[in-house]
Amino acid sequence: MLAFANPQLVPEAYLSSLNREETIVSDHIQPFEFQGQCGMTTLSSATVEKVFNTVEKAEKYQDLVLFHYGGHANGGGLLLNTTAGDSQEMNAEGLARLLGRIPSLQLVFLNGCSTKGQVQLLLKHGVKAIIATATPIHDGMAVDLADRFYQNLTDGETIRSAFDRARDFVLGKYKETVLSEGETRSLDLSDEPDDPQEELPWGLYVQEGEEGVLSWAMPQDTPPPPLRLGEFDKYTCDRSEQNSRFKSTWASKRGEKKVQHFFIHGEERQSPKGLFNRFVYKEIREGYERIFHKEVVMEEPIDVSSAKLNLGTALFKAVELPSNRFKPNELTLENAMKSPVL
Repeated sequence: MLAFANPQLVPEAYLSSLNREETIVSDHIQPFEFQGQCGMTTLSSATVEKVFNTVEKAEKYQDLVLFHYGGHANGGGLLLNTTAGDSQEMNAEGLARLLGRIPSLQLVFLNGCSTKGQVQLLLKHGVKAIIATATPIHDGMAVDLADRFYQNLTDGETIRSAFDRARDFVLGKYKETVLSEGETRSLDLSDEPDDPQEELPWGLYVQEGEEGVLSWAMPQDTPPPPLRLGEFDKYTCDRSEQNSRFKSTWASKRGEKKVQHFFIHGEERQSPKGLFNRFVYKEIREGYERIFHKEVVMEEPIDVSSAKLNLGTALFKAVELPSNRFKPNELTLENAMKSPVL
């Protein structure tokens, strides 16, 4: 489970690298999901309600193995979003009790500022291993460490090895002075280290008696053959009628033309995520040379005006543009096309 939260209404608190972290971490894990070796749930604008609802579903099946958070934090909690666009702190005690009820959980990775203050609570409630930070962290460094850690983990390394190698990489890439410069992930915007630090703030903490968790690794079994068309049922809620309708609609709309933009949405009780997977892994990958694709996850609207705003915000986030720096009427496809990633 991956949870990310970025302040939308406070420009100076917006983390410019957080979207990149979400994309990178998801990309490392996604092949395992498509091969049926694990599932992945990503909360792009995580709220307290979404985190609790998602973890409680995992608690029912006892199948959550990893919880990752990226965003502002401190020793007392995590800064999450609200449905109204504001921010809300999730108390560390509540999070620790929530995660501690799942014996299958192997690792909690809190990639925010000064999260070491939450470690003892997590250990107290039964969490086996935690990656946390002792001080404020630089936004760009946080992404690089997460990138390298999940690259190592999905390459088959253990939690211990993946973490140690990720730390070595960041130490080799950055000068010490970067720890006191630039955007940090602290809840207090003025909470930055005054002096360069000799050691990276990230640490790996383990429950006494559970040291064996450090040898846990992602499954590296031989992957099954590529998905066949019929197997996409599992990505579209086992609705063959919707599968067939999507394929015929795509073929008729595209014709012989090369598609520059294609907007995909799910109908009521349908799976937008599944439609996207089908679109990318079948029609784009095999249909013609794919140049670029992005998944846009839109918050549920309450009326037409909020739907337009939510779609524009999601589109800008997908192409790594800070939507909170634009007026609502500026959240257009034309402006989104100015993104560096395009």
